[in-house]
Amino acid sequence: MKLIRKGAEGDLFFTTWNGKEAILKSRKKKDYRNSSLDYRLRKQRTISDDHAVDLRLFKEILNSAHADIFEKAWSNFLSGYKSSVGKERFEKITNKVMIIESRGRYAKVV
Repeated sequence: MKLIRKGAEGDLFFTTWNGKEAILKSRKKKDYRNSSLDYRLRKQRTISDDHAVDLRLFKEILNSAHADIFEKAWSNFLSGYKSSVGKERFEKITNKVMIIESRGRYAKVV
């Protein structure tokens, strides 16, 4: 593993995973936090936010790496994702993806 960047929340490393190049994020332990309370708050508020950010990132990477088949691949991915997480959770997370995309740094420039 090779350290790419140290951050306040975690460190990024360049590594290999299943024989392929990958980026690993190692989160830093925060001893000052109440782990039980932190877990409950995270579970209640941020898990779907994390999934939405992950989906947005995957969408961006998919479009960048496979622009020629992006629409079909994204549609197929969403179909499988919906069957995996269920309709209600799917709608909640994809709505959050749309909110993320409406933010200035993700807005499409025409």
